[in-house]
Amino acid sequence: MTQSIKFGFPPKLVTGADTDTISACGIKDGEQLIVDRNTTLGASVELTKPHTVPASKSIPATSIPVNGGILVVREMKDDNSCLFRSIGYLLENNPEISSKLRNVVSSKILADPIHYNAAILGKDPSVYASWILKPNSWGGGIELAILSEHYKVEIDLIDVATTRMSRLGENQYESRIFVMYTGIHYDAISWTPAENAPHDFEQRLFKNQEADDIARGAIKLAEIWKTVLKLGFNIVNDTDIFCNKLTVLFSNENLPIWSISLSSAAFAYCLWLARKMHEHMPVPLAILHFRNTNCIS
Repeated sequence: MTQSIKFGFPPKLVTGADTDTISACGIKDGEQLIVDRNTTLGASVELTKPHTVPASKSIPATSIPVNGGILVVREMKDDNSCLFRSIGYLLENNPEISSKLRNVVSSKILADPIHYNAAILGKDPSVYASWILKPNSWGGGIELAILSEHYKVEIDLIDVATTRMSRLGENQYESRIFVMYTGIHYDAISWTPAENAPHDFEQRLFKNQEADDIARGAIKLAEIWKTVLKLGFNIVNDTDIFCNKLTVLFSNENLPIWSISLSSAAFAYCLWLARKMHEHMPVPLAILHFRNTNCIS
């Protein structure tokens, strides 16, 4: 049996000696770790290849009926720019403008360093402005707020973990758009008159009562997603299951990397649950969450 450890998003293989510390391997506080157990010798070769998680495929329901049509989650590519892709898709019908939107954010921060200061950004404005231009830098609330102001549109973010909606630019603009956030990924939400209707028939901007109806529908979708995640699994494609039930807490980041492992009993339990849910799924991946807290085993 072989085992590998990955971290980050998209997941990157942890390299180095078994005696290297967690921090030396680049693993930070709050990092998500993936322990991959395989029983075939050939599997270790495959583990060196990046594995990108299609976030929306992890949830069985990506649409629900709303207002005589369908409210649908449009999946964005997992390339560290899913937030920008979602906004580009919803507002310019083009998810391939991430660089343009990153420049909008960077320019705004440089133009208003008093408002976007180090206390808000967590780093010097000039440093942040350069950082957000990098294609592997994730966007978040700051970027959404800036893009809301730039496009003069309210951006409503639906958080799956809390099933709550954050309204960027609330009541400041006439139209609203909706984005789903799973904790590691952003996707666009739109309304279509029929399941197989061309994307050109979609509606992505909403006003007044119609916007309120869409908001309620989006929250219902998030509730469905959250319920599935609570079962302990994200079924992401035909070959992988992610098990969220197994969490390991480490006492400090100076522990050697070999201390990150999945016990046989825990792994067997994860596999049993996986097979109960999906009879033909192979060995699952277990997601471990690293925290700088006391070890509880």
